[in-house]
Amino acid sequence: MISAKERRSQAVELSCMCLLMSVLAIALLGADARPTRPRTISGTVRGSSGEALSGVRITLTNYVNSLSIYTAVSSPRGHYVCERLKAGKYILTAEATDFQPSTPQVIDLTSREEVIVDLRLIPLGTQDAKSSSQPGKSGQNSNPADYYEGSSLKPADLTGSIDAGGYSAAASAAVYRHLLQGAAELRSVPSFHAGERANKAHPEQSTSLAAREPELKKAVEAAPHSFDANHNLGQLYIQLGKTNSAIPYFEEAYRLNPSHYANAYDLALAYLETRNFSAARQQLRAMMAQKDTAEVHKLLAEVEGNSGNFLEAANEYQHAAQMEPSEQNIFDWGCQLLLHRTVEPAIDAFQAGVSRYPGSAKLWIGLGVALYSRGRYDDAVEALLRAADLNPSDPGPYLFLGKAYTISTKQADNVANRLKRFAELEPQNAQAIYYYALSLWKGKGDEDHQAESDQFEALLKKAASLDPAFPDPDLQLGILYASQHKYSEAIERYQQAVKLNPDLADAHYRLGQAYVRTGQKEQAQQEFELYERLHQQQMAEGEKQRGEALKFVRTIKEHSPKSQ
Repeated sequence: MISAKERRSQAVELSCMCLLMSVLAIALLGADARPTRPRTISGTVRGSSGEALSGVRITLTNYVNSLSIYTAVSSPRGHYVCERLKAGKYILTAEATDFQPSTPQVIDLTSREEVIVDLRLIPLGTQDAKSSSQPGKSGQNSNPADYYEGSSLKPADLTGSIDAGGYSAAASAAVYRHLLQGAAELRSVPSFHAGERANKAHPEQSTSLAAREPELKKAVEAAPHSFDANHNLGQLYIQLGKTNSAIPYFEEAYRLNPSHYANAYDLALAYLETRNFSAARQQLRAMMAQKDTAEVHKLLAEVEGNSGNFLEAANEYQHAAQMEPSEQNIFDWGCQLLLHRTVEPAIDAFQAGVSRYPGSAKLWIGLGVALYSRGRYDDAVEALLRAADLNPSDPGPYLFLGKAYTISTKQADNVANRLKRFAELEPQNAQAIYYYALSLWKGKGDEDHQAESDQFEALLKKAASLDPAFPDPDLQLGILYASQHKYSEAIERYQQAVKLNPDLADAHYRLGQAYVRTGQKEQAQQEFELYERLHQQQMAEGEKQRGEALKFVRTIKEHSPKSQ
């Protein structure tokens, strides 16, 4: 039996051991959990001639949320330091009076403690930065309000699609058309303040809404001078998709209360949808006198664009972006410029956008399309790669990347990696499989083509089976079989491609070549004739688009003051 003295002795010994272990644990924890060393970004800012620039404002923003977290000013020798930074990714920009803002630099301090970044600023009015190999060249600004200063385009700002890289080659033109169409689909569409139309969004709701019509009409009959009665009936007709029926009630409501913003806006939009552009323009001008908003300017831009007044439309989009530099407003402005082939201003608009919203895939896509239209193909692909990396699960950027990447051999491996990721994320998406197959094939040299052909063929067949209405896999399979001298199989695939899309000029031409190889001269001649007709149509369309771009530029020059 243990005595009381022995128990006290054991207790003291246990307490000492616990104390010792606690001290040891704290020491070990302190060794493992000691704070990481602060990170530092430093460098020198110089001008175009290599001279050191002092007083340059350096800004660091958070890569994820675009919040400014650090500012510094360069010393008389051009040196700057951003210190005591946490691990993470940042966007570094530099700005100074009389200079174009620097190219935003993405700095990753996750695994590095010190990074040196030297910057070069180009004087305003200098075009030197156009040769930059970075997608975010000069012209960007972390504050779009500064970029958008001045609300009208000038003739010197415009180049149109006649520049190198615009429509110099049929292949580039075809890709650009696809890219531009995709970008246009990302634009915002003006909507009624009542929300989505019921018959489009919720067909089953139309019946219940229609049942309210007699009740609301009786309300108007009982109180014809009631703003609410007229406005509510107009809203009902909008929800039912009966825009013409809504207009008289919106007009009466507007007469009764001109200051009601939502009713006035809905009336203007109803005029636009019924193509009464003159009434819509007059309505919006009257609204601006009472409440001038970016939303009103953007709707006026739609009115002017639909009226063929492209200069006025472009300036209204710009005005909206100036008043409210939201991600969508900047995108709509840049896209409008792209639609009319005013390339350099479009690049500048999108660059200002990605500087303010570096996490916007939409703006990086717009910048990629704009750079492509200028012939800066490597930069375009780099911008699209950036868009794809922002949200890897979003299929949108991959589709743009798949259409454009073949013009940049420099980025072949990077693009193939992204498209492989796309295919892995969406194994049942025909376009994901198709573009991944294309990246494997076109990213290899001739000697590797044979080794990759089995995988290429299997992926194309999978894409064709996933979407039987998608003609591109059949066209590529035909090209593959023709390269292997399997002309019967090639003909079968070409025929399927033109059946799915009779306007595929390239498929008709290649089908004609395969017929020649198999001695089917009459069929070959028919295909060549089809190809020639389609080719001429595409050339005519290209000329028409070039003419519209030149007309747009001439219009701006004619309407600009002589002093400009």
